[in-house]
Amino acid sequence: MPTVHELIYEKPYWMFDYETGENEMNATTATAPIQARVAYISEPKPSKYGNGHYNAILFQDLATADDDESGKYWKNLPSVDATCYLVGDIVKLTPCLDEKGKVHHDITITQQVNSPGPAPISVKNTVVATTTGDQLEPPTRPGEWSLKQIQAALSRPLPQSLLATKKLKGNDILYIPWYVANRILDKYCPGWNWQIVRMELTAKQLFLVGELSVLTSDGLVVRSASGCEDLDCSSYGYPSSNAESMAFRRCAAKFGLGLYLYDKQPHGAWGVTNQAII
Repeated sequence: MPTVHELIYEKPYWMFDYETGENEMNATTATAPIQARVAYISEPKPSKYGNGHYNAILFQDLATADDDESGKYWKNLPSVDATCYLVGDIVKLTPCLDEKGKVHHDITITQQVNSPGPAPISVKNTVVATTTGDQLEPPTRPGEWSLKQIQAALSRPLPQSLLATKKLKGNDILYIPWYVANRILDKYCPGWNWQIVRMELTAKQLFLVGELSVLTSDGLVVRSASGCEDLDCSSYGYPSSNAESMAFRRCAAKFGLGLYLYDKQPHGAWGVTNQAII
């Protein structure tokens, strides 16, 4: 049975406050149906709308989850609030007015998942099918593929639509957002696990070490990497989430995912070829 939530509609960034509703609604927003995925929902907190409201972040685009200025408003999520997640497709959504005339939406999603780790974004195979005729059939269960097979799949270049950019010493640097890495791991490394194993604070920085574990036919393979962030970071996000994102992406690169992006000499147009991984 789908889970129903009442959602406060805040244009234009697809970031919401909402509380649990009671009734399922029709699948319309104004006049058009909408598909989206729930990426993250924080622990419920009081808000100006009353008690029990949540901060929710949605994927508007099922294919790339990158519809909000490269996702800068929601790609780095604060670990300290990451206690409740909802994952699933929105199947019903309709606008409503509350007693104060505030527009909100009632939404129905297909699945609820609680998790202490990074948002467990799972995407259907129809969404993440490869875009070439040379399609690679992903494993169907944990441990089906060898480490060599996993590295070969993850090492393929990514389409530019899945990459984001950031400024580093005046240059635009391409990188893989954590949520894209998450979905790719879901497809090619089923059963993968991520955990933070060490965290330290200095006067100016937060430092942490994370471990990414992947079950292969050769056994369990673990890769570790570090991440850090200034405590007074001026970029979007929090020191903890930014450092975790860095460590997570570095671990994924040690399995081959986006490793070519770390090369000093770009591969053509940053390796963006027809061999799209998603």
